[in-house]
Amino acid sequence: GCNTPQTCHDVRIDSIFLSPFAEANPTYTLHWSIADADYASGGSVKIYLDPDKTFGNGNEITIATVPYTAGSYNFTAGASIPNGTYNVVLAANDGTNTVATYASGKLITNSGNDEIFSDDFEP
Repeated sequence: GCNTPQTCHDVRIDSIFLSPFAEANPTYTLHWSIADADYASGGSVKIYLDPDKTFGNGNEITIATVPYTAGSYNFTAGASIPNGTYNVVLAANDGTNTVATYASGKLITNSGNDEIFSDDFEP
């Protein structure tokens, strides 16, 4: 039955943790855990970078689609991703439902520069 937040969703992303201002310089490995009691097979996880933390408004940058059971992704910030500070969001689809969840911290992308904060804290 659907009588708690946990039982009203078919799929739930329990956690995506990033340290404050984790940096992809130029790579960073994302790790996550997904809970889904009735998962059988299939599905996917889409990984996005979002500058404004408002999912679905069109500002998200898709960086990968991985199998539902992956649990991690080694992201490389390339020329197609502007250097900056982003929120990481995962959209997990188990074949029935999709749930989007933001990571706890931000990710700084820096595709090869030696600057520590990619100009994010300079005027």
